[in-house]
Amino acid sequence: MGLFTPYSFLQQKAVAAGGGAQFQFRTDAYASALKLAIPGALFTELGMSNYYDDVHADIAGTGTNIAATPTGSASEFYEDTTAGQIKWPDEQYASSMFLEEAGCWGSVQQATSSPPADDQFYFGSLNWVIEGWYYLTDTFTRPPYWKVGIRHINYDINLDFGFPSSLNPAQFRGRMVLDTSTTGETQYFASDQTNLTNQWVHVAWVRSGNNKYFYYNGTRYMNNTASIGSIDANGAFIRILRGENTTNDGTSGAIQDFRVYIGTDKGYTGATITTPDSIVEYIG
Repeated sequence: MGLFTPYSFLQQKAVAAGGGAQFQFRTDAYASALKLAIPGALFTELGMSNYYDDVHADIAGTGTNIAATPTGSASEFYEDTTAGQIKWPDEQYASSMFLEEAGCWGSVQQATSSPPADDQFYFGSLNWVIEGWYYLTDTFTRPPYWKVGIRHINYDINLDFGFPSSLNPAQFRGRMVLDTSTTGETQYFASDQTNLTNQWVHVAWVRSGNNKYFYYNGTRYMNNTASIGSIDANGAFIRILRGENTTNDGTSGAIQDFRVYIGTDKGYTGATITTPDSIVEYIG
């Protein structure tokens, strides 16, 4: 897996600005718990340099954005400008972020205690929400079988969705793998099976106390209440938007507005939730 030079395939250069501000980060009521926010489109007016930049500190008004360290070839991680594969064209998003196979946004170190540094994650017994918009261009008919949100390299926490072999390969289930002080490594599968290719879908993995939820397009399909305790923290790294080739992860598809919140469940606890609006809004 080689490190590519992201500038070699950066297509969109800037968002034009004239006659005052055209864009702003949308107000986020849970910004104090926001640890990562990746629009997947370039807004130079808002201080971004790359379409894959993290902007969580700009939204929160404090802290430091996490630097991406993309890996994979130019065909495995790139700026996707394909019509229909941009979630928010009305907000003047000009691209989404495409990943497959070995493509990876980068990694974040897992802190061993709280409070973590600005560029680290610490989960412990805290509530959290990891969510994003996905546009898969491939079904789970071959390796890879999973699309990863985040994955600790030792599986202290793993959040993904994919293909259990007994199901129709065009369908999927959400999964959590949590290595904790109470349960050890545990897997939770959502019970619903839904075709999600070639369309934008919102997925969210949630911890709220002992409750574990998986949401698809605002509907809850996982509701597990088994005690889980504190998620182990050994200081290793958490991959963002990639698993590993040995376990057949990296299903192809675009991603928009990927976010990590730690310290809140955002009120994502009911049978249905309101899916989030775009990170950036166009104000003309």
